[in-house]
Amino acid sequence: MLCLVGGAASAATIESLGAAERPPEVCALTVDFGSVCCGVDRAMHERVNRAVIADKGVKRAYSWPWGEEGESTLCLVTRSKADTDRLVAQLRTWAKVRPNPILTQVWPGPTPHH
Repeated sequence: MLCLVGGAASAATIESLGAAERPPEVCALTVDFGSVCCGVDRAMHERVNRAVIADKGVKRAYSWPWGEEGESTLCLVTRSKADTDRLVAQLRTWAKVRPNPILTQVWPGPTPHH
């Protein structure tokens, strides 16, 4: 099992935004939790949220809804490019092994869709 652990700084909390709001700063990476018909991959959503809260490489995190079936975007502000690269690789690896990997999209930088 791989662990998402950064430096000695404190871990982030996830600030919930309204559907029309966007983060006050640029996202180092974003995670889109999408749906094809029946909601998002809840297990993946919970796993990512737990990892983000525990990861000391994440300075701040923001989340906002955009769909009717639980779709949302998670924006991460990281402490370094190395933290961003590590998280992108890890989260993409996790998404690839899910039953429906297209439900969770990981993007370096701001998401191109929202």
